Amino acid sequence: MAQRVGLPAHLETLVDHMFDQVLDAQERSELLAWIRAWEDANPDVDNAHRVTGWIDVAYAFQARQRSEIRDRARSAAWSLPDWGWESATA
Repeated sequence: MAQRVGLPAHLETLVDHMFDQVLDAQERSELLAWIRAWEDANPDVDNAHRVTGWIDVAYAFQARQRSEIRDRARSAAWSLPDWGWESATA
């Protein structure tokens, strides 16, 4: 059995630094959980595959977020408040 390469002690700092401009603290924490889950599922990868795996996880995380935002926007469009305005006809 191959020996598992340890996670860098600074993984949280790395995620915070790389995504501080695009994800808020809660989102970075969730992404970190996704990366750790990926690590648990792939314990024997070498460092090159680890980095590409993390990148894949980050893309999947961000794609899921964009999908959720679109879904929320669609449902919000259907639940706009009724302000009593009526459409005008020309």
